[in-house]
Amino acid sequence: MRPSTANFSRPALRSRFGLFAAILAGVSLTPGLFAASTSWTGAVDDDWTNAGNWDGGLPTSALDTIIPTGEVVLDGTGSTRFARLGTVAGTTQLTINSGASLTNGGAGAFAAGLTSGATVAIIQNGGSVDINNSLYLGGTGSANGGDATYTVYDGLLDVSGSLGIGNSSGGSTTTSFIQQGGDVTLGSLDIGSRRYGGGAVNVNDATYEVSGGTLAVTGNWNQGLDEGTGNGRIESTGHVIGSKSTISVGGNMVLKQNTQSSSTLRYTLDNGGVSKINLTNGGAVTLAGTLETDLMGGMVLTSGNTFSLIETAEGGITNGFSTLPDSELWNVEVVSVGGGREALQLSLNAAALQGTVAAGGSAAFAATGKGYVELTGLSTGSTVSIYLNADAGTGLTIADLVNYLDQNGIVASTTSEGGYNVLVSIAAPGETAYYTWDLSGFNGDATISGLMVIPEPASTAALAGLAVLAVAYLFRRKRR
Repeated sequence: MRPSTANFSRPALRSRFGLFAAILAGVSLTPGLFAASTSWTGAVDDDWTNAGNWDGGLPTSALDTIIPTGEVVLDGTGSTRFARLGTVAGTTQLTINSGASLTNGGAGAFAAGLTSGATVAIIQNGGSVDINNSLYLGGTGSANGGDATYTVYDGLLDVSGSLGIGNSSGGSTTTSFIQQGGDVTLGSLDIGSRRYGGGAVNVNDATYEVSGGTLAVTGNWNQGLDEGTGNGRIESTGHVIGSKSTISVGGNMVLKQNTQSSSTLRYTLDNGGVSKINLTNGGAVTLAGTLETDLMGGMVLTSGNTFSLIETAEGGITNGFSTLPDSELWNVEVVSVGGGREALQLSLNAAALQGTVAAGGSAAFAATGKGYVELTGLSTGSTVSIYLNADAGTGLTIADLVNYLDQNGIVASTTSEGGYNVLVSIAAPGETAYYTWDLSGFNGDATISGLMVIPEPASTAALAGLAVLAVAYLFRRKRR
C-alpha cells in the first residue's frame, strides 16, 4: 500500500529568521556563496508547479531549490539546479506522481535530510526523475545529517553519479532507499557513504531494499568504508526481497567489515526463489560481514532447492562472510555455473529434508521449527492444498500463526480436517517442488510435525485418504 500524503501538515509562511536559516543551511552544497535560490513556503497549496508556493518563484535549472519542511506534490514538470530537502528540523515529504517529470541539473547534487532532526520522505509513484549529479540521503557528506527515505513504486529514476545512502559525517542517521518497482539506474551505489570522524560513537544506518523492478548500477556496488579516524560507525544493508527484480552491476561489488563498518547482505526468498545480483561485466566480488536469509512469511514452495545469489566471471568471487545463514537449513558455496561464470549459491541442506511426499500423500516427522519436504507428482500452476500439523509455540495460538501467514501474503486458514490444524494453499511451481519452512520469525519454538498434500482439483483417492485420516483422528480422541 502506498503511503498517504495526508499525514503531513502544510506549513505556513515562515518568519524571516527561519527562512534566512533555511537558506544558510543549503549554502555548503553551493559552488558560489551567493547562488540564486528559491525556497518552499507552501503559502497556497502543496503543488510544486504553483509559483505562489515559492519565495523566489518556480524552481528552474538556474535556481537552487530549498524545501526546509512541508509537503510538496509534483504532478507536472519541474526542474532545479541544486535540490536540498529537510534543511531544518521537522518533517518533509516530496511526492512525484505518474506523468510527472523532475530534472536536477549537473551543477549540483540532489540531497535530502541535511540537518539533525530533519526527517525526509521522497515517494515516487511514477513519472521520471533525472539527476545529472549525485543523490544523497542523510546529509551532505560534510556535516551532521538527518533521516531520509526514498521509495520507488513505479517510474524511472536515473542518477548519473552516486546514490549515497547514510551520507552524514556528523551525528547518527537512519536512511534507506526502497525499490518496489520501476526502473532505477545509478552511476554507483554507496550504502553507508560517510561516517563521523570524531570521538562520539555515532552510527549511520543505511539500507537499500529491492523487491521489484529493475536496478542497474553501471559502476560499483559498495557497502561501508575503509577504517579511518574517529569512532563513528556505518551499519550497511543490501536487502533483496523475492524473485521479481532484475539486478545488474557493471563494475565491482565490495562489502567492508571492520571496526567502523558493518556490512550485511540479506535475501528473502518467495515462491519463485530470489533475484540474483548479476555482475554483467565480470567484475570482482569481495564479500565480508554477514549473509542473511529468510523466507517470506516463514514458508515457501519453490521449484528448486538451489538459488544463485550473486553471479560474475569465473574466479571473481571472494567469499569472506564471517557470519552465514543457519547451517541447519542452508549451505552456501561458490560454484561454477558454466559459460565462464560462477555464482555464490544458497542450497537446502540435505540433513533438513523431512521426507518426500507424492501428491495425495502425507508424512509425519519429529517436530521442527525449520526444514523442508520434497513434493512430487504436482501439476505446474495448479493450486496445492498443504495440510499441516503445527504448534504455534509458547504464548501464541494457531490462529496467531494463520494471521502471521496471511499478513505475509500466504493464503492460510485454520482447519480440523484429518487431524491437521493449518491449511495453506499455494500454486505449484513445477511437477516437483520443495516446501520449506522456518518459523523462527514468528515464534522461536513454533514447529511443524507433519503434512498432507492435496492437489487441486483433488482426486477421489486423495479426498478419501483425508476422510480416513479424519475418522482415525476422531476415533483417537474418543478413546482418550
